[in-house]
Amino acid sequence: MIDLNVKALVTLAHVFGQQMVAQGSGKILNVGSTTGFMPGPQQAVYFATKAFVNSFNQAIDHELRDRRQCRQTRL
Repeated sequence: MIDLNVKALVTLAHVFGQQMVAQGSGKILNVGSTTGFMPGPQQAVYFATKAFVNSFNQAIDHELRDRRQCRQTRL
């Protein structure tokens, strides 16, 4: 689950983010979950990976904002 929800997200955002910067525009849509905001019992790793999606998306938005790139998380 960490490989899919965290490692793949970071890897793909890096690859496509570089391409978007090179061409001067682009958008990335990441699928998050409300569980990233309100974790519950029995699925701690899942909840933590969804919190990562939300946090990572906000961080990369700030990093690339000057270059007119756009990231969004859909819940």
